[in-house]
Amino acid sequence: MLFNTYQFTVVFVPLALLTFYLLRRFAPSSLALASIVVASLLFYAYWRADYVPILVLSILIYYGIGAAILAWPGLTARVALFVGVTFNRPIPRDVGQV
Repeated sequence: MLFNTYQFTVVFVPLALLTFYLLRRFAPSSLALASIVVASLLFYAYWRADYVPILVLSILIYYGIGAAILAWPGLTARVALFVGVTFNRPIPRDVGQV
């Protein structure tokens, strides 16, 4: 699904926003935020479902690194930041590509 398609602008965005605002009004705010996360994963799954587990794993890893940066000040936070930035670089498909 592309951003400039009718499926996105007429169906997906209104449903995602309606769900978010209804949950924000009538349910805990954490559930409303979870609906945005689920909507984002559904958006990516519509294009390529086999990438969703990689995306979820990446989210969990970088959330953990962010939590470590906040929890451990000083040198440990710098090391966690370095690890996060280093592993967030794109990996070339072929070692010979740069």
